[in-house]
Amino acid sequence: MFRDLIAAILFTIAALAVINFVGDFAFTTTQTQNEERTMEASAPEPEAEAQPAAEAQPDAEAQTAVVPESPAEPEPAAVEAPAPQASALEGDADKGHSLFRKKCMVCHTIAKGDKDRTGPNLWSIVGRERASSKTFNYSNTLKMRGGTWNEADISSFIAGPRSFIPDTKMTFAGLKNAEDRADIIAYLKTQTD
Repeated sequence: MFRDLIAAILFTIAALAVINFVGDFAFTTTQTQNEERTMEASAPEPEAEAQPAAEAQPDAEAQTAVVPESPAEPEPAAVEAPAPQASALEGDADKGHSLFRKKCMVCHTIAKGDKDRTGPNLWSIVGRERASSKTFNYSNTLKMRGGTWNEADISSFIAGPRSFIPDTKMTFAGLKNAEDRADIIAYLKTQTD
Protein backbone atom coordinates (compact mmCIF):
# COMPACT_ATOMS: atom_id res chain seq x y z
CA MET A 1 0.00 0.00 0.00
CA PHE A 2 2.86 2.37 0.83
CA ARG A 3 4.41 1.62 -2.57
CA ASP A 4 1.12 2.43 -4.27
CA LEU A 5 0.96 5.76 -2.46
CA ILE A 6 4.53 6.66 -3.47
CA ALA A 7 3.86 5.55 -7.05
CA ALA A 8 0.72 7.71 -7.17
CA ILE A 9 2.60 10.73 -5.84
CA LEU A 10 5.46 10.27 -8.33
CA PHE A 11 2.99 9.81 -11.18
CA THR A 12 1.16 13.00 -10.17
CA ILE A 13 4.41 14.98 -10.02
CA ALA A 14 5.48 13.65 -13.42
CA ALA A 15 2.07 14.44 -14.93
CA LEU A 16 2.15 17.99 -13.55
CA ALA A 17 5.67 18.50 -14.90
CA VAL A 18 4.58 17.34 -18.36
CA ILE A 19 1.49 19.58 -18.25
CA ASN A 20 3.62 22.55 -17.15
CA PHE A 21 6.13 21.91 -19.93
CA VAL A 22 3.43 21.55 -22.60
CA GLY A 23 1.65 24.67 -21.30
CA ASP A 24 4.88 26.71 -21.34
CA PHE A 25 5.67 25.46 -24.84
CA ALA A 26 2.19 26.28 -26.13
CA PHE A 27 2.23 29.70 -24.46
CA THR A 28 5.70 30.47 -25.81
CA THR A 29 4.72 29.31 -29.33
CA THR A 30 1.59 31.45 -29.26
CA GLN A 31 3.50 34.47 -27.95
CA THR A 32 6.20 34.00 -30.61
CA GLN A 33 3.58 33.82 -33.36
CA ASN A 34 1.86 36.92 -32.01
CA GLU A 35 5.18 38.79 -31.90
CA GLU A 36 5.93 37.72 -35.49
CA ARG A 37 2.49 38.92 -36.62
CA THR A 38 3.02 42.21 -34.81
CA MET A 39 6.41 42.65 -36.45
CA GLU A 40 4.98 41.79 -39.89
CA ALA A 41 2.08 44.19 -39.40
CA SER A 42 4.36 47.01 -38.30
CA ALA A 43 6.94 46.46 -41.06
CA PRO A 44 4.88 48.00 -43.90
CA GLU A 45 4.20 51.20 -41.95
CA PRO A 46 7.79 52.55 -42.15
CA GLU A 47 7.83 51.82 -45.90
CA ALA A 48 4.56 53.72 -46.31
CA GLU A 49 6.07 56.67 -44.47
CA ALA A 50 9.20 56.51 -46.62
CA GLN A 51 7.22 56.72 -49.89
CA PRO A 52 5.51 60.07 -49.15
CA ALA A 53 8.90 61.47 -48.16
CA ALA A 54 10.30 60.32 -51.51
CA GLU A 55 7.40 61.97 -53.30
CA ALA A 56 7.95 65.18 -51.35
CA GLN A 57 11.59 65.38 -52.40
CA PRO A 58 10.92 66.19 -56.09
CA ASP A 59 8.82 69.15 -54.97
CA ALA A 60 11.59 70.22 -52.63
CA GLU A 61 14.16 69.96 -55.42
CA ALA A 62 12.21 72.57 -57.40
CA GLN A 63 13.00 75.06 -54.64
CA THR A 64 16.75 75.07 -54.01
CA ALA A 65 16.38 76.76 -50.60
CA VAL A 66 14.26 73.87 -49.28
CA VAL A 67 16.61 71.03 -50.33
CA PRO A 68 19.00 71.33 -47.34
CA GLU A 69 16.05 71.40 -44.91
CA SER A 70 14.35 68.31 -46.37
CA PRO A 71 17.11 65.82 -45.37
CA ALA A 72 17.16 67.27 -41.85
CA GLU A 73 13.49 66.41 -41.29
CA PRO A 74 13.75 62.59 -41.79
CA GLU A 75 16.72 62.33 -39.42
CA PRO A 76 14.76 63.41 -36.31
CA ALA A 77 12.00 60.97 -37.30
CA ALA A 78 14.59 58.17 -37.39
CA VAL A 79 15.94 59.27 -34.02
CA GLU A 80 12.45 59.41 -32.51
CA ALA A 81 11.53 55.87 -33.65
CA PRO A 82 13.56 54.01 -30.98
CA ALA A 83 12.11 56.11 -28.15
CA PRO A 84 8.59 54.56 -28.35
CA GLN A 85 10.15 51.10 -28.36
CA ALA A 86 12.07 51.89 -25.19
CA SER A 87 8.99 53.24 -23.44
CA ALA A 88 6.95 50.25 -24.65
CA LEU A 89 9.38 48.02 -22.76
CA GLU A 90 8.80 49.73 -19.44
CA GLY A 91 7.29 46.99 -17.38
CA ASP A 92 4.53 46.72 -14.83
CA ALA A 93 5.98 45.76 -11.44
CA ASP A 94 2.70 44.21 -10.26
CA LYS A 95 2.56 41.92 -13.29
CA GLY A 96 6.26 41.25 -12.82
CA HIS A 97 5.65 40.18 -9.22
CA SER A 98 3.04 37.67 -10.39
CA LEU A 99 5.34 36.37 -13.14
CA PHE A 100 8.26 36.16 -10.72
CA ARG A 101 6.16 34.03 -8.37
CA LYS A 102 5.17 31.69 -11.22
CA LYS A 103 8.46 31.45 -13.11
CA CYS A 104 11.33 32.37 -10.80
CA MET A 105 10.52 31.56 -7.17
CA VAL A 106 11.03 27.84 -7.69
CA CYS A 107 14.77 28.50 -7.89
CA HIS A 108 15.32 32.02 -6.54
CA THR A 109 14.56 33.99 -3.39
CA ILE A 110 14.03 37.75 -3.55
CA ALA A 111 13.82 39.04 0.03
CA LYS A 112 16.85 40.78 1.47
CA GLY A 113 18.99 38.30 3.40
CA ASP A 114 17.18 35.15 2.20
CA LYS A 115 19.33 32.13 1.44
CA ASP A 116 20.15 31.00 -2.07
CA ARG A 117 18.18 28.13 -3.57
CA THR A 118 19.05 26.37 -6.80
CA GLY A 119 19.79 29.88 -8.05
CA PRO A 120 21.14 32.89 -6.15
CA ASN A 121 19.07 35.35 -4.14
CA LEU A 122 17.99 38.19 -6.45
CA TRP A 123 17.62 41.01 -3.91
CA SER A 124 19.00 44.20 -5.46
CA ILE A 125 20.09 42.34 -8.63
CA VAL A 126 19.66 45.34 -10.98
CA GLY A 127 22.99 47.15 -10.85
CA ARG A 128 24.66 44.43 -8.76
CA GLU A 129 27.97 42.87 -9.77
CA ARG A 130 27.63 39.56 -11.60
CA ALA A 131 28.50 36.45 -9.60
CA SER A 132 28.58 38.51 -6.40
CA SER A 133 26.75 36.23 -3.95
CA LYS A 134 29.31 34.84 -1.52
CA THR A 135 27.20 31.72 -0.92
CA PHE A 136 26.33 30.71 -4.50
CA ASN A 137 28.63 28.70 -6.78
CA TYR A 138 28.33 30.41 -10.19
CA SER A 139 29.54 29.01 -13.51
CA ASN A 140 33.10 29.92 -14.49
CA THR A 141 31.96 31.89 -17.53
CA LEU A 142 29.68 34.08 -15.43
CA LYS A 143 32.47 34.63 -12.91
CA MET A 144 34.92 35.59 -15.67
CA ARG A 145 32.43 37.81 -17.51
CA GLY A 146 32.44 40.42 -14.75
CA GLY A 147 30.50 43.65 -14.93
CA THR A 148 27.13 44.46 -13.42
CA TRP A 149 23.61 43.29 -14.15
CA ASN A 150 21.89 46.03 -16.10
CA GLU A 151 18.33 45.82 -17.43
CA ALA A 152 19.38 44.87 -20.98
CA ASP A 153 21.62 42.03 -19.76
CA ILE A 154 18.96 40.72 -17.38
CA SER A 155 16.44 40.76 -20.23
CA SER A 156 18.83 38.90 -22.55
CA PHE A 157 19.69 36.41 -19.83
CA ILE A 158 16.10 35.54 -18.90
CA ALA A 159 15.13 35.39 -22.60
CA GLY A 160 17.54 32.49 -23.02
CA PRO A 161 20.06 31.86 -20.26
CA ARG A 162 22.18 29.42 -22.26
CA SER A 163 22.25 31.78 -25.24
CA PHE A 164 23.58 34.57 -23.01
CA ILE A 165 26.01 32.42 -20.99
CA PRO A 166 26.48 28.95 -22.56
CA ASP A 167 27.66 27.11 -19.44
CA THR A 168 25.22 28.72 -17.02
CA LYS A 169 23.79 26.53 -14.30
CA MET A 170 20.38 28.07 -14.95
CA THR A 171 18.32 25.43 -16.77
CA PHE A 172 15.33 27.72 -17.38
CA ALA A 173 14.13 27.62 -21.01
CA GLY A 174 13.64 31.39 -21.07
CA LEU A 175 10.91 33.99 -21.37
CA LYS A 176 10.47 34.80 -25.05
CA ASN A 177 7.90 37.57 -24.50
CA ALA A 178 9.68 40.94 -24.19
CA GLU A 179 6.79 42.46 -22.20
CA ASP A 180 6.98 39.64 -19.63
CA ARG A 181 10.71 40.23 -19.26
CA ALA A 182 10.15 43.98 -18.87
CA ASP A 183 7.51 43.30 -16.19
CA ILE A 184 9.86 41.03 -14.23
CA ILE A 185 12.67 43.57 -14.47
CA ALA A 186 10.31 46.32 -13.26
CA TYR A 187 9.53 44.14 -10.25
CA LEU A 188 13.21 43.34 -9.63
CA LYS A 189 13.94 47.08 -9.62
CA THR A 190 11.52 47.47 -6.69
CA GLN A 191 13.42 44.86 -4.68
CA THR A 192 16.40 46.93 -3.61
CA ASP A 193 17.58 49.24 -0.83
